[in-house]
Formats: sequence, structure tokens, C-alpha cells
Amino acid sequence: RFFESEADVPRQAYTMGIGTIMRCKKILVVVSGSDKAQILKKVVQGPVTPQVPGSILQFHPDCTIIADKLLGPKWTFDHTHNKKEPVY
Repeated sequence: RFFESEADVPRQAYTMGIGTIMRCKKILVVVSGSDKAQILKKVVQGPVTPQVPGSILQFHPDCTIIADKLLGPKWTFDHTHNKKEPVY
């Protein structure tokens, strides 16, 4: 799904649980590419649900999301139910 062949699949990776992530003082999320627009909108504006694990970040007091311009027309930000004003 993500790799051309089995040989391209990384043999090692880092993993971290949601509890560990939420205990961090600050969180930085970097999002790149128009294919991420729909899920980013669910993470930021959708309900907090296990089906979208990143949505738990809505409860974090200091989470910064940086997204590139490729999100473009697929992304409109409704900040009415978010604590912080977005910076563009």
C-alpha cells in the first residue's frame, strides 16, 4: 500500500502510544500533501473518536500543526469550536 515492493518496507521503526504522546509538553505535527487534507480536517475538526486516533490531539493544550499549501482548496478551517485561532 505504501511501498513499491516488500524490499522497500522499513525493517525498523519507532512507535509511541497515544498516552505517551498526550503526556508531552508540546506536540508538533507536520502535514504535507493534498492527499492528507481530508484526514487532517477530521483530526482537527471532527469528533474525538478511536477511528481517528489523531483527533485526541484536540484535547492537548499545546499542539501545533504545520501544513503545506498543497492542502489548498480541499482545506477550509472552521475555528469556531477550537480553542486557538489558526495562523496562516
